[in-house]
Amino acid sequence: MISISGKVLKFADDTKLYATVDNQAHGQSLQRDIDILGDWALQWQMKFNIDKCKVVHYGRNNIRFQYSLYGQSIAEVVSKRDLSVVFSSDLKVGVQCREAYNRASQSLGLIHNHKAQESVSTRYSV
Repeated sequence: MISISGKVLKFADDTKLYATVDNQAHGQSLQRDIDILGDWALQWQMKFNIDKCKVVHYGRNNIRFQYSLYGQSIAEVVSKRDLSVVFSSDLKVGVQCREAYNRASQSLGLIHNHKAQESVSTRYSV
C-alpha cells in the first residue's frame, strides 16, 4: 500500500494528483507524491507517459512549483481538457465558451451547406 499526502483522482487510464501548494514545503510534498506514484507505476510496469503529463497551477497564492517525473520536468499548461471540459488556470470559462461556440458555428455551417445543396438538386431534378 502506498501512502501519499495529496488527493488522487482516477478514471480509466487517467490519473490526477492534486494538492494545495502555497509554500515550498507543500510543493516538495506534492513532488514526493509524484515520485511515489512514479515508483509504484514502474514497479507494476505501468510507467506514466511523461509527454502526456501536465501541470496546471490554479489560484493567485500558488507558488508555481516546478515538478518532475522520472527525472524529467513536467510541462506546465494554462488550460487542460478533461472529459470534454476545459479547466483553465484562471478558473474562467472563456476557453470553454469559445470552443462550444466554434463547434456550434461549424455544425450550423454544415447544415446550411447541406440545405443549399439540397435546394439546388431539388430545383433541377427531372
